[in-house]
Amino acid sequence: MAASSFERVSLVLVLLVSLGCSAGVGEGDVVGNVWAPACGLAGDAYEMRSNFFSADPTHDLLDIRVQRGSDFEDVSDGMGISVRSASEVAAILGTPIALEDPLELPRTQPDERPLVAMSVYLNRTCPIVGHRVPVAYQAVAGEITFTAIYAPVVPASALEITAAFSDVRFEDPSTPDTRYAILSGNFSFIFNRGRPAQRFP
Repeated sequence: MAASSFERVSLVLVLLVSLGCSAGVGEGDVVGNVWAPACGLAGDAYEMRSNFFSADPTHDLLDIRVQRGSDFEDVSDGMGISVRSASEVAAILGTPIALEDPLELPRTQPDERPLVAMSVYLNRTCPIVGHRVPVAYQAVAGEITFTAIYAPVVPASALEITAAFSDVRFEDPSTPDTRYAILSGNFSFIFNRGRPAQRFP
């Protein structure tokens, strides 16, 4: 049975608010096309111009944030990448990882999550004003390939985090036919253990 709109939106918000404790110097960008009717976007070309990169490790979980500026997510454009098992990804570097709608998994496996989940938020391009629904979309199709990753549970793990993705489809769970984005990009940065991310530009 398909998940409710409330459950889907809740998942996107969890992905967004959990991201980023240690900022790293790096490079990368996100480009593509965005459909968000309330903001007048109908497949318009988009470029994030990313210049802020961070990672937040918890046991084997790694939450990555790629963003334009270091301000709070609710006033920024950015992307969240949640890696369920960094050590598992470290063992398959260079192998494309399929991105799936995390709420389309069978109800018989409620604790199963995709190895990698992605979300995008465009709160600078499309500010949250009045009753406008935020542009917070989750990846439902496509692939991402890591060529380097920090794995918290692996001793002496490499600190570099590098990945690329192409033509990933992101959707608003409640209106996937009219609010979505097709995005490609890459990022590469050095994870700084213990260094808190600044919450201002």
